[in-house]
Order: sequence, then C-alpha cells, then structure tokens
Amino acid sequence: KNLVLPSFDGDAGASSRPLSSRSAAGASAAGTSAATVGKDAATAAAVAAAQAAVVDNTKPLDFEEVLNTMKDFVDDLDLVHSEAVSCFPKEFDIFDFFRAKYEKFLVMKMEQLSGQPSERSRKALLQCVQWVRWYRLEMFEIAGVLPDCFDTQVDVIMQYYTRWTTQRMKTLIDNILDQEQKEWQAEADGQGHFFTFGPQNVFNTINQALDIVKAFELRGVPMAMVSHMCSQVFGYYQEQMLQVVREAQLVDGEVLIRGVPREDVFLVALINNSWRSEENIEDLKEQIVELIPVLDEDMLDDFAERTNLHTEEVRKEFIEQHDQRTDELVEVVEEDWDERVLGFVDIAQQSVEKLVELIVSTLGQSLQGLFTPEWVVDSKITQEIVVTLDDFFGDY
Repeated sequence: KNLVLPSFDGDAGASSRPLSSRSAAGASAAGTSAATVGKDAATAAAVAAAQAAVVDNTKPLDFEEVLNTMKDFVDDLDLVHSEAVSCFPKEFDIFDFFRAKYEKFLVMKMEQLSGQPSERSRKALLQCVQWVRWYRLEMFEIAGVLPDCFDTQVDVIMQYYTRWTTQRMKTLIDNILDQEQKEWQAEADGQGHFFTFGPQNVFNTINQALDIVKAFELRGVPMAMVSHMCSQVFGYYQEQMLQVVREAQLVDGEVLIRGVPREDVFLVALINNSWRSEENIEDLKEQIVELIPVLDEDMLDDFAERTNLHTEEVRKEFIEQHDQRTDELVEVVEEDWDERVLGFVDIAQQSVEKLVELIVSTLGQSLQGLFTPEWVVDSKITQEIVVTLDDFFGDY
C-alpha cells in the first residue's frame, strides 16, 4: 500500500505525494505530518480536502465537524504504530516522533476550539473535553500511553464551565429558597416524620448537573472539578439555611422565621432533613467516586497482560501511577462531600438548640416552681412539666 501525506505547512491545498510505508517517518521529518492509506487520487483528494477544512482558520467553527476530522488523525497514528514502527530501530521512537508532530497540530486546533470559552456553548465546551478523553483512550489502546498535552486546554474549559454553571445553579438554589421562604411549611411522611422539600430540590439540581457531564463521559480531573462545583453549590444552600435557623426568634412561645410566625415542627423538619440528606450525600459521593478513574479495571487488566506494550516493569509502574492519581482525586471528592455532611450536622445542631430553647421557654413558669416549698408538698408542678414534655415529644 502507499501512504499519502498531505502537507500541513503553507497552503492548505498543497499537493500530496505517495510514499512507501518505510519512508513515512522521513517524510514527516521533512515537514509533513499526516500518514493515511490511499489507493488512488480520489482518496488522496478527499483526505486533503478534509484536512484543509481543519486548518482553514477563516471558516466559522463547526465543533462536531472539526472534532470528527481530528478523529481521523488517530487512524494515521494507528497505522504508524502497526506498520511503521517495525521498520525502524527501537531507539528511533518512531511512534512518539509522529505522535509529537500530530499532537502539536491537534493542540493548536484545541486551543482554537477552546479559546474565548465565553463565546462557546456549554455543549461545545464539553464536546472538546469528551474528545480529549476519547483521544487519550485511543492512544492507550494503541500504544499504552495517556497523553497529557491537552491538560491546559481542558483546565481552561472546565474552569469556565464550572464558573458559569455555578452561577446558574446558585440562581436555581435562590429560587428554591425563595419558594421555601414563602411557605416554610413542614410536611409529614408516611411514618409521621416532618420534612421540607428544599433539600430534595437541591439534590435534583445537583443530579441534573451530574447527568449532563455523565453524558459527555467526563472522568478524572474534569469529573473531580464538577464534583467540587456541586459540593460548593450545596454548601451555598447550607449556608443560607443555617442563617435562617440562626435568625429564628422565639416570641411568646411562637417561632418567627424572618419575622413570620411558623409552626414549631418546622424546626423538627430541618433536623429530619439533615439526617435524610446525610444518607443521600453518601450515595451521591459513592456515585461520583465511581466516575473518577480514567481507566476502568478491565482496561488496566488488559494493559497488564499485553506484552507487546512496554515491559512488565513499565506497565506495572503505569498502573501504580494511575491508581495513585485516582486515589488522590477520590480523596479530594470525599473530603468535599464530608464537609457537606458536616454542614447538615450544623443545621441540625442549631435547630435542636432553637427547639430546646422553645421547650424551655414554654416550661418557664413551671421550672421556676422547682425546689420551692410548694414543689416539696405538691406534685402538681412536676406533673405539669411531664405533661408538657410528653406533649412536645408526642408532636415531634
């Protein structure tokens, strides 16, 4: 077969010339960068046209078209690895030589795609990150490497994406808080436990944000960044609710939430919300942790057994580094969500203190009668306290 190598230097319409597979690397060193199988002039023209579309900076960007064309380059690298590498001494590192040339060009295109992220749609930005993940997995499958050449572009994309999404999610949280503030009403489940819908609405918002990035198969650092974003948004909700509880006032046996009288079971609902939410956070954390590893166990096992990819020592070191990096990211994710658990503990603790304050204020007159001569000779005061406490506990 012949290899057709269109030039990426100079005019996008530069002519292509067929070369034998054993001269492919030499052609790349002379300034060409793409190797693809071509059987006739029509194939060569089609390839040249597709690549010209990629390097044409004057045309409006069609993300899907550009990314799909960039995918074609992996076929070239697969060919280099399967055909050209065996034609050269090992110390020539022919595959790495070609990969470096290609990745220099691909990074340039990714910089163009990810540049000015505020002008891109969220879908387009996540498509870029998805493409990088796809490319890394393809290189891992072909040559057992996980290129990090796109890390800077991915970081820029994800920082913008998380900032933009955080603002939007906080707006949704504010709407949830506004709606809850209008009602501040506790509901009872089938077992008579009081709760409010606020935390569940927040969980729904978080899950929707996670579903979006799941659809684009984010893993590793990008997934950890999204997890951190969701945790911070949840923390924002907790801060607002904690402030509500701290500002709650007790006047004449009534609970005033921002000046509006509410039933005391609202405080009970906040306490119940906390333990319910702790369980939900643990489930959410486990779900996210499963999405952190860049490579799954089957891929790592296959890599460990493929003797044609590096030496056993190199493969073992690679897997250890991958697992170590995964553990580091998982630790960050778990710490983030453990803080959210503590956030609900704070809300519950503050609510319990307010509730105790309400109970004590209700018992105020009876408590003042304790350890008095009347209390010694008459059990009425004690009975009043017991009945009042029984009434509170029965309600809650």
